[in-house]
Amino acid sequence: MHSTLSDVFISHPIHIPLSNLPDFTSLRHLPDSYTWTPKDDLLFSASSSDESLPFIDLSDPHVATRVGHACTTWGAFQITNHGVPSRLLDDIEFLTGSLFQLPVNRKLKAARREDGISGYGVARIASFFNKQMWSEGFTVIGSPLDDFHKLWPRQHLKYCKIIQEYEEHMQKLAAKLMWLALGALGVEEKDIEWAGPISDFQGAQAAIQLNHYPICPEPDRAMGLAAHTDSTLLTILYQNNTAGLQVFRDDVGWITVPPVPGSLVVNVGDLLHILTNGIFPSVLHRARVNHLRSRFSMAYLWGPPSDLMISPLPKLVDPLHSPLYPSLTWKQYLATKATHFNHFYLGSLQTLPDSFTWKLTAADSILPPSSAAVKESIPVINLSDPEVTTLLGNACKTWGAFQIANHGIPQSLLDDVESLSKTFFDMPSERKLEAASSNKGVSGYGEPRISLFFEKKMWSEGLTIADGSYRNQFLTIWPRDYTKYCGIIEEYKGEMENLASRLLSCILGSLGVTVDDIEWAQKTEKSGSKMGQSVIRLNHYPVCPEPERAMGLAAHTDSCLLTILHQSNMGGLQVFKEESGWVTVEPIPGVLVVNIGDLFHILSNGKFPSVVHRARVNRTKSRISIAYLWGGPAGEVEISPISKIVGPVGPCLYRPVTWSEYLRIKFEVFDKALDAIRVVNATN
Repeated sequence: MHSTLSDVFISHPIHIPLSNLPDFTSLRHLPDSYTWTPKDDLLFSASSSDESLPFIDLSDPHVATRVGHACTTWGAFQITNHGVPSRLLDDIEFLTGSLFQLPVNRKLKAARREDGISGYGVARIASFFNKQMWSEGFTVIGSPLDDFHKLWPRQHLKYCKIIQEYEEHMQKLAAKLMWLALGALGVEEKDIEWAGPISDFQGAQAAIQLNHYPICPEPDRAMGLAAHTDSTLLTILYQNNTAGLQVFRDDVGWITVPPVPGSLVVNVGDLLHILTNGIFPSVLHRARVNHLRSRFSMAYLWGPPSDLMISPLPKLVDPLHSPLYPSLTWKQYLATKATHFNHFYLGSLQTLPDSFTWKLTAADSILPPSSAAVKESIPVINLSDPEVTTLLGNACKTWGAFQIANHGIPQSLLDDVESLSKTFFDMPSERKLEAASSNKGVSGYGEPRISLFFEKKMWSEGLTIADGSYRNQFLTIWPRDYTKYCGIIEEYKGEMENLASRLLSCILGSLGVTVDDIEWAQKTEKSGSKMGQSVIRLNHYPVCPEPERAMGLAAHTDSCLLTILHQSNMGGLQVFKEESGWVTVEPIPGVLVVNIGDLFHILSNGKFPSVVHRARVNRTKSRISIAYLWGGPAGEVEISPISKIVGPVGPCLYRPVTWSEYLRIKFEVFDKALDAIRVVNATN
């Protein structure tokens, strides 16, 4: 059974309550909820240009070349002599005007349901922005008979007929444009099986979006439709005689697309970008508003069958052009875009959005951070020093963190894993999202896991490698270099595991105990299991326009035994020391940073503090860090303070806990997790 286009959208509903939707015509001033600043739109104040989109006559004998060139260089163009009757364009514009002139309470009779997509409502992307958009819309998927009957009890059949005729013409035009665009790349009918026996894409699915941008009292501070790309193959837009549509081009900024009578605007969507292996850009666009005239637009959003797997066409892939995207359905792509919308454009922000603006108070962090870090530094310990055990013990007791030199990890390997990280984070956002972590999983691309505990977003992105599943992700991302990059990770994991074991033995030695004194270590050794499970986290902190108000990674402690961190040559890591405040850990070439985690704090019965740390960002340079988090044993093996450390008189500060139980507790109470397992009558 094939899913419908409605199923695609309903699977990822974005419901915006309409109870507060204003009567736009009655407002004389712009409400604060509709007042936009550069914080609220990704490129609100970006420069504009007098350039214009390509204008293509579809009767031109060189039309395929012109369409292909426009798709490649712009991702958008205007067309004339397209075959859609001007009478039909007038009819659809009249229908749209009649709909939005109805009283609000009448329009709300056909409001979009919470679990639906068709009907009256606001833009679906509205939930991704702090401010509301100065517009209203009506979405048609399938038959609008029921909704139109609610709006026009006597004329609904007339308007349904207009929609049906409009959809038929647009379907034919979209198929024609698709072949013109792909034909310019040498793609033939035989290369796309789902085009159908007569290559008319009859299996394609579409939606019609009717938009109204009312007269606005302060258009310079309002936004009709915020910057976004369409999740379609193609979008065909008819706009009335009021300008408002703008498209973005990297080298020039925003370009207004003035309406030309009888012409249509065509946008390349995300799915055609994927199909062409990135040759055609998916154009970023938005709609501005006007203080003199309202504006109507009618968008035909055209996509493939909703359950069809879409991937780069084999004809556009060769040894020099590996596939940039994996196979996925439209439904899967929409789910990914809905989850990661904000990260699509992080690197292009010129000002700090409110959602990323931290007040740097106790409410935003575990500890009230000072505005400037102390000019102190954590210990740097040479592992070849004869007194290394004593030095490590002192550092763990006084700081909970230290740096190590002569650790035995080859510099070439550190360079390789840093290069791997840069290669990944330099990819387009859409490509990185192919490796997105699932809601239930740990591995994959996404925001820091601690983001759930903070109101504001963090200025960072990361790739977590927690188990063997990363191999499939690497195969998708780097099909030609898969073996090379997997080899780097495997070698890095092996070297780090050996180093972590070595550090554990030395640090325990400073307390007069050995690994053999750890009960659960003996159990795992007997069972043949690894002593500690591990995770590698690749982190990227992009250049930030306002670093003093942003946070790369909020203050936290690690839940593991030890964390070993390699950072690029840009400072950002800070650790907290009670008597000193925040201390910046400046990177030293070839030196690694080691943090004591919560489990080691438990193991040492509180003698070693689990260090609170965070990451700040920079205005001029991005920063890469690679964290190796060495955790506890798998299964039901319990961790508790080492009995030799507690001694016969105690007190034992923490009850036994499995690592999985502790992670579950920390997920629930975050920075109160250690308190949650503390023995009630224990005193330190």
